[in-house]
Amino acid sequence: MLYNPHEVIKTVQYVCKGKTKVDLYDAITHRVVAKDVDMESAIDLPAKQARLIVEIPTGSSIKENKEKYYVGDMVVAFM
Repeated sequence: MLYNPHEVIKTVQYVCKGKTKVDLYDAITHRVVAKDVDMESAIDLPAKQARLIVEIPTGSSIKENKEKYYVGDMVVAFM
């Protein structure tokens, strides 16, 4: 989880855990915040807010079912 305690947007460098390209999904807002990330990516953190980043395979579709968000059969977020 990344948190910005400041009154303005801050940008941070997120370093990926794996070695393959991924999309970065925010499990709080349920939005992809960066696509086709190779090793690292700049991510904007809104003022006084958090992001919970989940690395998902590039180009994955995210499906909602029974108050859970899935990529394939993997749960990536809850409502």
